[in-house]
Amino acid sequence: LMANLEGRTRVTKGTLRITGNDVNAHSTATTATVYTGRTRLKGFTAEGGSSDGTITVYDNTSATGTAILIFGIEAGTNQSLAIPDAGVLFKTGLHAVLSNVTRMTAFTTDGG
Repeated sequence: LMANLEGRTRVTKGTLRITGNDVNAHSTATTATVYTGRTRLKGFTAEGGSSDGTITVYDNTSATGTAILIFGIEAGTNQSLAIPDAGVLFKTGLHAVLSNVTRMTAFTTDGG
């Protein structure tokens, strides 16, 4: 698998390398705090499990408070979401709850 966006992003054999910008990639196969501290979510990719699932994202380091984003993932598909402009600001952290999702990779920028 290989992608090239403005000469900055290359994906080879499942490894993401981003050069020339301030975007970070964080991948998880379980519910997890993807980023601790202030950040902006620019987008993500996800692989659906054996049945339809969801990704629920909180501005926190745990699944407490108000969900900022709830995204449905169809079973057995790869889906992505690109967030325009500056992305979504997370002041405390980015915690993702995966339900029937095999893997999620979130793309963030430091500090927001």
